[in-house]
Amino acid sequence: MRGTITSWNFVLFVFFCFYSLGVGLLESLLNYPSWYLIGPTDAWAPYRQLLTARIIPLLAIPALLFQLVTNIVVIINRPSFVPRWSAWTTLILLLILVISSVTIQIPMQMQFNDAYDVALLSRLIE
Repeated sequence: MRGTITSWNFVLFVFFCFYSLGVGLLESLLNYPSWYLIGPTDAWAPYRQLLTARIIPLLAIPALLFQLVTNIVVIINRPSFVPRWSAWTTLILLLILVISSVTIQIPMQMQFNDAYDVALLSRLIE
């Protein structure tokens, strides 16, 4: 039974890694570049409010929480074919991503609540 749970958790972990990758690619390659098309128009503020209200609870938070929880479970209850260093490395990389988001991306995103800024958008996409 333990082996089955361990294997299913690993499958879930891999699934959520790819889910998070998809969320990030969607945001980076589709959403951000479309902001250039909207520009500093009257549509910017309503678009921004709608987007933020949906992306954070439906994509960002679930991606982070599910990946974090399954990663911790993989560390605690690791399948034999997963090296210990690999499980820890994925957690460390996830924490680096969280720190980067909190200290760099989220403060930049918050500035867009005040006004559209093409220079800031260029920095965000880089």
